[in-house]
Amino acid sequence: MLVGFEYQDGAWIERTPRMFRHLLRAQRRALFLTQYNWCAGEEERVMAKGCHQPLVKTFFDSIHQSFPKPLSPAASCQSFCPRSAALMHAFLRQDVHATHRLACSMLAAPSVLTAKRIYRLFAKENPGMVFDASGLFLQFVYEKICKRNPDKNVYIEYDEIIIEEAGERVLSVVPCVKRVDKNNPKCVEEEISRAWKRLAQNGTRAVYLVFPRNQLFTRHIEVRQPYEQCARVKLVPYIISHSVKER
Repeated sequence: MLVGFEYQDGAWIERTPRMFRHLLRAQRRALFLTQYNWCAGEEERVMAKGCHQPLVKTFFDSIHQSFPKPLSPAASCQSFCPRSAALMHAFLRQDVHATHRLACSMLAAPSVLTAKRIYRLFAKENPGMVFDASGLFLQFVYEKICKRNPDKNVYIEYDEIIIEEAGERVLSVVPCVKRVDKNNPKCVEEEISRAWKRLAQNGTRAVYLVFPRNQLFTRHIEVRQPYEQCARVKLVPYIISHSVKER
């Protein structure tokens, strides 16, 4: 289950998980860009407002904006690197194959910021920016939880996010890229069953199963077991982008 964009067979194509394909193309792009920007370093983020144009153009525009102006102080401070210069020149010529070839020939990422951003897009078998959708959503939720809980120990353990307070596991958050329908609880039976097993195994007080929010899943749903008095399992709708409203 991939999300993002890549160059294949002479064309740039966009990848979207099946559960989001009913959305408008601009909305699908907004979901990807929001998650990407939360997970990327500050110097690698892009303008999330470019949802009405192809993802590749949004990333290319961001790279073009990072080119130092000839007379700016930033330009005068840059040390000359022949390989970085060649990579940037190929990119400016819009020569995908030459840019790809040069990036893949580099043993390490260049030091020049603009060349580094080009390298990150092109130094792979298929140029582009593609992620496993589950991994990207996991990292996105993790980054947001960390920001909201600066006083707690938050870390990723396999496919779940653990929140510790005073050395005790108080919450396990398990992000899942799956479309939930509140009227059809069987669609998440497997995830709920695994959640109860997690509670029994790791001693966490509660497990929150986090799914992307949709029009059929807008509120928390608590799952109860007659023999479990203290432990809790909740299904949680998570908003990725406030600009996305389903038709």
